[in-house]
Amino acid sequence: MRGIWRPDLAWKKVKQRYLLLEEAAGRRKFHYKNGNFETNIEVDADGFVLRCPGIFTRIFFVWRDNG
Repeated sequence: MRGIWRPDLAWKKVKQRYLLLEEAAGRRKFHYKNGNFETNIEVDADGFVLRCPGIFTRIFFVWRDNG
């Protein structure tokens, strides 16, 4: 993966590791590691991150057009 780093906004290669911990009901939990940072992340069936502890939790909502 490549990312943009501050403060110089330069593109840099990012080494990442993902280890599948469990899979159930269309969700997967991975152990993620990047340098000194490690956490477990949860993703949905489409691969979108649902939860990354200490960073964010995805909020779900349903849009209804009552017009």
